[in-house]
Amino acid sequence: MLSGVLAIIVTPFATFAGWMAGPGHTYPDMMWARLTEPLLTPFLGFSAREEVYATYGKAFLPIYLLFMIGLVSLHACLSGRAGRSEIRGFRVALTGLVMNLVGNVGDYWLGKEVLHQPLWGMSFVIGTMLGTLVYVIGSVLLGISILRTTALPRWSGWTLIIAPTLGIVLGLWQVKHLPSALVLPVGLGWMLLGFVLWSGRDTLARQPARVNQR
Repeated sequence: MLSGVLAIIVTPFATFAGWMAGPGHTYPDMMWARLTEPLLTPFLGFSAREEVYATYGKAFLPIYLLFMIGLVSLHACLSGRAGRSEIRGFRVALTGLVMNLVGNVGDYWLGKEVLHQPLWGMSFVIGTMLGTLVYVIGSVLLGISILRTTALPRWSGWTLIIAPTLGIVLGLWQVKHLPSALVLPVGLGWMLLGFVLWSGRDTLARQPARVNQR
């Protein structure tokens, strides 16, 4: 749940800072950007553009860590109830988050000054871009496995399928910035899933194991 709260707070600032630090230093001509620009711009001028972007980019690190905690908790609740497909989805999704974590450290914490090219560029391409794709695949597999069991509400499975897919759509269409495009919908999805796990923790603990081998 905390990851969703942080995603809502961080992603708008990181998105605008990313646009400002990019080529042309202009915001895309989108209505939502024009409406929110007056609210966000005052928080983007405390330093050079690249430093402002790196500052907000670093804030994604705890969000990824919270995603990982949520994922591990979900896996623990589903253990023995969703079969081998759940284990595969969990492993792939966890790998994607670890890659994003590494990409975040390389891109925002170490930066070009420490890593230099091409290692700095590779940390973004492999860690963030490829890591995002890996997480999406794992999350979709995990969501499908939840749809095959009654351990959690069916909408929980659809959340894991739709949220990261929506992140890709936002990245190509309305947000045009990674990792913000993925983090916002995924954070909201984990906020909902976290509430389900927290509110139903006693019920989940009493449920008998139901293994689905599909």
